[in-house]
Amino acid sequence: MSTGPRYRVAFRRRREGKTDYRARLRLLKSDRPRAVV
Repeated sequence: MSTGPRYRVAFRRRREGKTDYRARLRLLKSDRPRAVV
């Protein structure tokens, strides 16, 4: 496994395609109450 500043691994959920962090960030910024199931 490569290490060092040049090698950056994406979030695990991002790699698995489960979480769209851009959409998630937008939801968090929109000041809505979070609904966690």
